[in-house]
Formats: sequence, C-alpha cells, structure tokens
Amino acid sequence: MASPNRCAISPIANDAALDFMSTLSRRLGIMSITTDEARVASRPLHVAQVIRDGGGTASVELTVAGKLRDRGHRVTLLGPPEVREQAHDRGFHLEQLAWPPQVATRSTEDLVPRMIDASDAWARQLAPRFDDGVDLVVADCAVFGALMAARTSDVPSAALMPTVYVAGALRARADHVRGDWASALDGLNHAREALELPPVASLTEQILDVDRLLVLSSRSFELPDVRPPDHVRYVGPQLPKRRRPPAVRLPDGDEPLVLVSLSTTDQGQLDVLKRLLAGIALLPVRALVTLGNSVDADQLDPPANAVLERFVPHESVLPHASLVVTHAGHGTVMAAVSAGVPLVCVPMGRDQPAVAARVTRHGLGVRIGPDADVETVRSAIDHVLNEPGYREAARRMATAIEPANLIVDEVEALATARLRRVS
Repeated sequence: MASPNRCAISPIANDAALDFMSTLSRRLGIMSITTDEARVASRPLHVAQVIRDGGGTASVELTVAGKLRDRGHRVTLLGPPEVREQAHDRGFHLEQLAWPPQVATRSTEDLVPRMIDASDAWARQLAPRFDDGVDLVVADCAVFGALMAARTSDVPSAALMPTVYVAGALRARADHVRGDWASALDGLNHAREALELPPVASLTEQILDVDRLLVLSSRSFELPDVRPPDHVRYVGPQLPKRRRPPAVRLPDGDEPLVLVSLSTTDQGQLDVLKRLLAGIALLPVRALVTLGNSVDADQLDPPANAVLERFVPHESVLPHASLVVTHAGHGTVMAAVSAGVPLVCVPMGRDQPAVAARVTRHGLGVRIGPDADVETVRSAIDHVLNEPGYREAARRMATAIEPANLIVDEVEALATARLRRVS
C-alpha cells in the first residue's frame, strides 16, 4: 500500500521546480521520481469516472470524484440516469449511459445480472470516450462494461470496491449470482469476446482484471485471513462530508441516543423496523430512526422515545450517538466506527453479512438476525450500551483508518506508474 505520508506534488508546480526535484532525488537517492514522472504527477489528470446506482454506492463514489476534483484534476463523470440528480447536487454534470433494452430490471438485488447485460453496450459507448484524451478510468468494480472498455482503449483503470474485499468469495459463490451462473458467465465472456478480450473463468477474474482495485474500506477492518492480490489497495472509507452539516431534530431527554439506520432501498425491512421499535420501547434510551425511501412513517407506530425521519446526515447525529443499529451496510458501519460508535448489526443480504462478520470479529458490536424477536432486540441493544469494551474497540478502530485522501494519492501513483511502463 502506498505510504499515507507520501507528498503529493501540487498541480501548480513549475518546470524549474520539477527539474530541481528530479536532479536532487537522483543525487541524494531519496526519491525515485524522474522529471517526466514529476510532470505527470503535477499536471491535472483527465479522469473518466463511471459510477453506478444502488443503495448508498453513488454517494460514496461521488465523494471520490469530489476529492479528485478538489486536488485539481478534471473529472468527466458518467453513469446511468438514476444518479443524475445526486451528481448535480455535488456540482457534476453527468454524461448519461443508456440502459440497453435487455435490462428489464434495475433493482439493487439484480445488480450483477443487469451490469452483465449492459456490459457490451456500455463498453461500446465508452471506448471512444476513453480514447479522447483520458489519462485514467476510475469505475465501480461492478460496471464491467467500463472496465472492459478501458482494457480495449489501453487506458489504465482503477476499479472501486465500495465495501470490504469480497472478490475472493465470488469464485466459490458464483452459482448464487443469478441462479444460473453459467449463463451469467457466458454473458460476461460474450461481451469480452465482442471486444476482443480473452475470456475469464469467474466473476472474480473479471473484477481483478484492472490495473488497481481500490477497496473503499480500511485494512484494519478486514478479516486477518483475507489476503488480496498485490494490485489491490485499501484506501479507507469514502464518507460524504458536508462543510456545514445541517442541524437535526434529536429526541428530547438525556438518555443514551440510539441511531437506527437500515437500508435506503427496499430489503423488506418493514417488519424488522417494527420489532426494533418494540425493543427500543422497553429501554431507557432515545432513538432516532431513519426510514429511507422504502418505508413510510404512517406504516409504523413509534414509541414515545423514538423519532422517525426520512433521511438524516450521519455526521449530524453520530457525535451525539451512543449506539447505531444498522443493516450492516458498509457505509453506515464505517461512519459509526469512524465516530467511535459501537453497533448492533441486522444484516439482510448483499454484502451485509460480510460486513457484520468484521464488526463482530473486531469487537465493534454484535449481530442479530433479521427475524430476531423483540426480546432479542432489546437484549442486544442493552448489552452493547452497557459493555464499554465495544465503544473502546470502535474508538481504537477509528484511529487506524487510512488518511482521507489516500485514494487520490493512489490514483495519481497509478498514472505515474503508467508513464514508467510506456517510457
């Protein structure tokens, strides 16, 4: 992994300064950078970034785009129509990628199948775009078409994995990807063949067929037996930050504050929320419960010690929270851990069981099932609130998370490494 203390060369550095740095580095042996490499690192890059919809992923990947822009690089943002409004809110113009007709469903649960179905069409849309002066492609690891197009265009590519490292598990679980894994793999290889790329034997191989795989999680949060290939880098969670987080309405009182934050998309969580609220009603706590778009407040009967909201910025609540109850979405978990707040995890699918496994492995909280009864809910919340070891572990983990801008350093380093290979 690149050192977090590596100095980034400012885009405004002039040629004389670059020549001096190169000469000094050679004489003193303290840097391996050449003058041409320094110029690449110093000039703004043209980055084509392709994001996707689904859960909180777009917000995370827009945070990456914002960091690249803040460092002075030019970011061309591309993605499906569903993320246009979020991109606009972050000050980006989105070049929209049209879904091909065969993509009949766009639910989060069908992410891999629809990205496979779209891969050929999107690769053909993107390849000419990448050939037009793009220095680097950054794309979600599931946007297979974008990463295939980068390969055909001979442009270096960095894939973003917006969760813990799960690529290694996909080979063993391949038959779960659509019910008919052979068909899904055929779809990938059909697109690769049309683009004159060699076939892959698994989804794992497709995800790893990039110059860098940047895991948007912390290495300190990983399971000890997970050992990714050498071109995989952990760059820390990419948590959205507002310069001035809006104020939120917290429940009245001075009891411990519990933030309940399940998925923003539909995972059938209505019954889970009802049992969580029933358990909270039995405890001397205050609860702030976020509903997202999939549950309406009039579907619930909250107790007196709970307040319901559609959305609440985590950074506005976590400084006041004693506990987070969550579906174990990676973004929510890392936001809580970064704030030193312990967790009760209720994973309901997707990558959530893998994230919850890391929470329990590191002593950051406990896990209960989505079918847990009211007493189990009450007991889990009470246990974590009254066992200080969980909060202490979360605070230790918060100090071990990678620097916020390490991901930009890695992108810049990839561009410099590319120059070394072609020079």
